[in-house]
Amino acid sequence: MTTTARRGVSRIPVKSLEWAVVALMAILCFDVLWGVFSRDILHNQSSWTEEVATVALIWISFLGAALGFASKAHLGVDYLVGKMDPSARRFARGVSYSAVLFFAAVVLLYGGASLVSKTLEMEQMMASLRVPKGWVYMALPISGAFICFFSIENLIAVFRGETWEEDEAEARNSAECGKHSAERGEKKE
Repeated sequence: MTTTARRGVSRIPVKSLEWAVVALMAILCFDVLWGVFSRDILHNQSSWTEEVATVALIWISFLGAALGFASKAHLGVDYLVGKMDPSARRFARGVSYSAVLFFAAVVLLYGGASLVSKTLEMEQMMASLRVPKGWVYMALPISGAFICFFSIENLIAVFRGETWEEDEAEARNSAECGKHSAERGEKKE
C-alpha cells in the first residue's frame, strides 16, 4: 500500500491547512495593497497594515511549514537515503520522523504553549491592533500539533511497511537506468 491510500486520515487536516494558508495569503495581499494605496495615494498610511502583514506572515510560515511537511515538500537530504536498501531506508525514515516528532512536540508544542501562556499572562498587546500578542504566537503550538499528527501518521506507515511514491519512482528509475546502461554496453560491443 502506498501513502496515497493512507492519506484519507489526514485529508481533512491537510485541506484545512490549505484553506487557512490561502485565506491568510489573501488577507496579506489585500493588507499590503491597502498599505501601499493608503501611503502613496491617500498620503495617510494606515497604522494597522504593518502589524496585520507581520501576523499573517507568521501564521503563513508556521502553517505552511506543517503543510509542507504533510505533503513531503520540506527540505531533506534524501540522496543517501535513496541509495540505501529498502530496510535501511525504512529505518532512516523512522529515525527522521521520530526526530521531527520530538522537535515538534518539545519546541513547537510545549515551547510554543509556554510562550503563549506567559505572553497572555503578561497581557502584552500589539500596538496598533490592540490584540494580545499571545494570539499571534498561537501559530507555534497549532503548527506543532499538526506536525506531530503528520509525524505520527508517517511513523505508523513506516512501521506497517508502507511504501512511498518516491520509493516506487526510485525503483523504476534504477531499473530504467540499469536497462539503459545494459543497452549502451551492448551497443559498444
